[in-house]
Amino acid sequence: MNPLEYWKPETFEISSFHFKLDERKGRTYRTSGSDNTGLCLYTYNELGFRGDSIKKEGFKVMSLGCSNTEGVAVNDNETWPARFTSLIPNGVNFNFGTGGRSNDFIVRCLLTYYDLIKPDLVLIMYTS
Repeated sequence: MNPLEYWKPETFEISSFHFKLDERKGRTYRTSGSDNTGLCLYTYNELGFRGDSIKKEGFKVMSLGCSNTEGVAVNDNETWPARFTSLIPNGVNFNFGTGGRSNDFIVRCLLTYYDLIKPDLVLIMYTS
């Protein structure tokens, strides 16, 4: 069995909280997950994840995890993946963190998007 037969970027779905990937693609919100304060900016790329465009060139850092990685209740530039990537010259931040998801999700997300992103570095923050 080849898992990539089932988990492709076109059909990978998260259905996390009230957002689906298609609803977040290329959009900006003032709320996400449990944060409904309206104080933070959440910008999503063309895949529906936080971080830089997949077309951006440079040293590609792919970060995976739960809401701590996504950065619920912090602005785009305040997430730990954004701060880490900013320390790397020409760093590109691909934040695949998604609130309310499991370690199973993290692995499926990695398998689904690794070949598309072709990251130089993968960082995983497993959930407890």
